[in-house]
Amino acid sequence: MENSRKYLPVNWVDGMKLNKNHFVKEHLAHTASLVKSVGSMLHPYNYGLLPYWGKTQDFKVSISTDNQNEARVRISSFNAITRGGYLIDLDYETIEGGYLSITLPKVDRVLASNSKEDSSYLLVLRVNPFERTQCGSADMEELPPRLPSSLPTYSLHLMAHEDWKQWVIGDADLPIGRLHHHDGRFSVDEQFIPPCTAVYSHSVLLELHADMERLLGKLEIASIQIIRKIIFKKQQNDMALIVQKVCEQVYQFTAIHAGSFGISKLFQPPVILIECFIALSRVIKNTLDIYEGLGKEELLNYWNESCDIKKGELEVQLSTIANLKYNHQDISSSVEKINFFSKYMDKLFTSMSKLEYIGKRKDAGIFVKEHQDAKDNSSSTRDFQTVEEPPVPSKRKSFFVE
Repeated sequence: MENSRKYLPVNWVDGMKLNKNHFVKEHLAHTASLVKSVGSMLHPYNYGLLPYWGKTQDFKVSISTDNQNEARVRISSFNAITRGGYLIDLDYETIEGGYLSITLPKVDRVLASNSKEDSSYLLVLRVNPFERTQCGSADMEELPPRLPSSLPTYSLHLMAHEDWKQWVIGDADLPIGRLHHHDGRFSVDEQFIPPCTAVYSHSVLLELHADMERLLGKLEIASIQIIRKIIFKKQQNDMALIVQKVCEQVYQFTAIHAGSFGISKLFQPPVILIECFIALSRVIKNTLDIYEGLGKEELLNYWNESCDIKKGELEVQLSTIANLKYNHQDISSSVEKINFFSKYMDKLFTSMSKLEYIGKRKDAGIFVKEHQDAKDNSSSTRDFQTVEEPPVPSKRKSFFVE
């Protein structure tokens, strides 16, 4: 909505004739200036729902569909800023009738039932502060009677999935929901998260923040425990050395990010939260890639046996998060991937921290064993030796997968 030159302040002159249009024009000019000022501080990743500072009421929007191809949106509480700097301040009382509605596109149910492809639509709320709607209760003592206040006009629009791109949404538009069409029927995506200005703006993001903060703490503790075991037990096999290097990188990462995670990231845009775990996945993936052909494959197979971490799935998870493309209009997609990744990492490091030795495994009847230090100085330099079953002499200690 171009308004930088359209809405200009009134040139006030002594003795000029006044009417309401002068004051309306001055108000619109002030609104346009305010929108331009706010919009100049926004970028594609920090607009959307506003935090509810000091309030217990969260974002509350309910969407329902019916057999008459109509979608109704009831808004109990909604405060947001669009990408262009337009303020949205809605509640049940500010909308006539208590809800907004839109007619859904008609789709032939017979054709839709034969189609194997589902379609999705983005439900977009548009605000126009330059077109006002009367509101309020008339003053009984004022004649002629009038509604005392005015509000911006709001409307709903649908955007088909094939037209849905991150940069297409207008400056005065904000996605508030998503509808899926399947077998001739529309359903509401209950997992959809609207764009948010901060992690604090939405309860799901707050839960994600708390889970991620706990995960970083657990990874830090587990990494240090694993390194201590490797050093204390003087494990020098290739697997132990790679695991030690991975853990060193992880605890250094957590040392940098864990502290700020609970202090500042709560009040920053969600993209900052996602970026943190993109960086973590790259740290782990790059460290493992260093040992490509130098023990990485053996370690992944070992994790598969001892930690129940499938080799292919681990690499897919690391690559998926490392190359994750964040979409501010589809935050739930990134949240889902990050949640799955965090559970995977938690399982891996927790399992490793419970192992007494890194490298004990059973493979086709062959056991990897660690020598005890011999009294003879010449034997103290030997670390590992492979022997056939059954285990030999009490001087040698066997380590089996539990």
